Amino acid sequence: EAGLITQGELDPEELAFATYQRTLEELRLLPQLPRDRFAWLRHLARDTVHRAALAQHSLHHHPMPAATAVSTLPPVPQPTIARLESALADPDLPLPDEVIDDPEARRVLDHLLDRLPERWREIYLLAALDRWSDDEIAAITGLLPDEVRAIVHATVRFLRAWIEEIATEAAESKE
Repeated sequence: EAGLITQGELDPEELAFATYQRTLEELRLLPQLPRDRFAWLRHLARDTVHRAALAQHSLHHHPMPAATAVSTLPPVPQPTIARLESALADPDLPLPDEVIDDPEARRVLDHLLDRLPERWREIYLLAALDRWSDDEIAAITGLLPDEVRAIVHATVRFLRAWIEEIATEAAESKE
């Protein structure tokens, strides 16, 4: 998207995956396949890139104040931040019982998960909390196991970034 963002600000793999996800979702809603499938797919890809570019552009030109970046989340104790960072270090591992049993960690995790699309949240919870396999999740969602794994990994990337924001805010408030 020329003019909106600089080269390198959008991850090509994430854009390809987002386009793929949109394609699957829209195909499920269509009564029949589009006549010119390639034109339809190009339009969908162009629209996906355009939306991502607009979102990235708005982040740079209308940044959220630090106080609202993690909306209405009270200060999080450093041990909870460390516990969550450790729990999310490997996206292929389920959440450890120490995080599940910690009410403070669960509160923070619930708050962050609420910021995600419902489908991603549900897939992540099935994998990380209920310890379902990718194949089991794929069977009930209609996705491929690789798509399930990609959603879990993307979810963990977002969660880690938001926890990093919380840690940065906590460090800045101590200074």
